[in-house]
Amino acid sequence: MPAYHCGQSAEGSPEACGCALLPLRAGGGAAEGAAGDVVDEALGHLRANLLFRSFDVQGAADRTLL
Repeated sequence: MPAYHCGQSAEGSPEACGCALLPLRAGGGAAEGAAGDVVDEALGHLRANLLFRSFDVQGAADRTLL
Protein backbone atom coordinates (compact mmCIF):
# COMPACT_ATOMS: atom_id res chain seq x y z
CA MET A 1 0.00 0.00 0.00
CA PRO A 2 1.53 3.34 -1.00
CA ALA A 3 1.83 6.36 1.27
CA TYR A 4 -0.72 9.17 1.06
CA HIS A 5 0.43 12.11 -1.03
CA CYS A 6 -0.88 15.66 -0.97
CA GLY A 7 -4.12 16.12 -2.88
CA GLN A 8 -3.74 19.91 -3.07
CA SER A 9 -2.64 21.35 -6.40
CA ALA A 10 0.68 23.17 -6.11
CA GLU A 11 0.76 24.29 -9.75
CA GLY A 12 1.14 28.03 -9.99
CA SER A 13 1.51 28.50 -6.25
CA PRO A 14 4.62 30.23 -4.86
CA GLU A 15 7.33 28.21 -3.15
CA ALA A 16 9.62 28.88 -0.21
CA CYS A 17 12.53 26.53 0.59
CA GLY A 18 11.05 23.91 -1.76
CA CYS A 19 7.65 23.86 0.00
CA ALA A 20 4.48 25.07 -1.68
CA LEU A 21 2.72 28.02 -0.06
CA LEU A 22 -0.85 26.71 -0.24
CA PRO A 23 -3.90 28.72 0.85
CA LEU A 24 -5.38 28.08 4.27
CA ARG A 25 -9.06 28.06 5.08
CA ALA A 26 -9.98 31.07 7.21
CA GLY A 27 -12.40 30.81 10.08
CA GLY A 28 -13.03 28.51 12.98
CA GLY A 29 -13.93 24.84 12.98
CA ALA A 30 -14.51 22.72 9.93
CA ALA A 31 -17.99 22.87 8.45
CA GLU A 32 -19.70 19.66 7.34
CA GLY A 33 -18.87 18.85 3.73
CA ALA A 34 -16.45 21.76 3.37
CA ALA A 35 -13.26 21.18 1.41
CA GLY A 36 -10.25 20.94 3.70
CA ASP A 37 -6.95 22.73 3.37
CA VAL A 38 -3.41 21.37 3.56
CA VAL A 39 -3.43 21.42 7.39
CA ASP A 40 -6.59 19.28 7.54
CA GLU A 41 -5.05 16.89 5.03
CA ALA A 42 -1.77 16.64 6.98
CA LEU A 43 -3.61 15.88 10.23
CA GLY A 44 -5.86 13.35 8.50
CA HIS A 45 -2.99 11.36 6.98
CA LEU A 46 -0.50 11.75 9.85
CA ARG A 47 -1.04 8.41 11.53
CA ALA A 48 -1.10 6.44 8.25
CA ASN A 49 2.04 8.11 6.89
CA LEU A 50 3.97 7.49 10.13
CA LEU A 51 3.82 3.75 9.49
CA PHE A 52 5.76 3.97 6.21
CA ARG A 53 9.52 3.55 6.28
CA SER A 54 10.09 5.89 3.32
CA PHE A 55 8.09 8.65 1.67
CA ASP A 56 8.66 9.41 -2.02
CA VAL A 57 8.31 13.19 -2.35
CA GLN A 58 6.53 13.93 -5.64
CA GLY A 59 6.55 17.74 -5.50
CA ALA A 60 6.42 20.89 -3.44
CA ALA A 61 2.97 20.08 -2.05
CA ASP A 62 4.31 16.83 -0.56
CA ARG A 63 7.08 18.75 1.20
CA THR A 64 4.43 21.01 2.69
CA LEU A 65 2.49 17.93 3.81
CA LEU A 66 5.59 16.58 5.56
